[in-house]
Amino acid sequence: MKKTKYTEQQIAFALRQAEAGTRVAEVCRKIGISEATFHNWKKKYGGQRIHILLQREGWRVNHKKVLRIYREEGLNIRSKRPQRRVAAAHRMERPNITTTDQCWSMDSVADNLFDGKRIRALTIVDNFSCECMAIHVDHGISGEHVVGVIDTIQQLHGRCPERIQVDNGSEFISKVLDK
Repeated sequence: MKKTKYTEQQIAFALRQAEAGTRVAEVCRKIGISEATFHNWKKKYGGQRIHILLQREGWRVNHKKVLRIYREEGLNIRSKRPQRRVAAAHRMERPNITTTDQCWSMDSVADNLFDGKRIRALTIVDNFSCECMAIHVDHGISGEHVVGVIDTIQQLHGRCPERIQVDNGSEFISKVLDK
């Protein structure tokens, strides 16, 4: 929690007042804080924090016991790490790649120059031969840039892929690329 001008006792008092039934707006007005600050305090005042406060006051209590009591009282305990979502299933089975120009991959990466300007690089790679078909660097890459680079590859090499694999980057989901 960021350094605050309020003591931990004042924060605990405000949270207890709201728990006792006083309206949050009224508690905030009395203390002189915004409701957003109050809700941040409420969010960050979990079982581990209470255990630390009890230790500072001289209590010798196991942190697991504090968490258990906290849970039994029906108070919220935030989990340490966010719960992961189940990975999305592939919409289509990926075919095996057996020759060049069967599947190309496109991706864009960003970097900063020494003067702070941001650059983006579009890379196009043949998945079978791992040949880099093109690298296009610019300050910004749009769908028009992507189409232009693909057209340039077709003119230079005289070939195009059966399938192009991309992520959902903004330059790849434009309507220009659908044509």
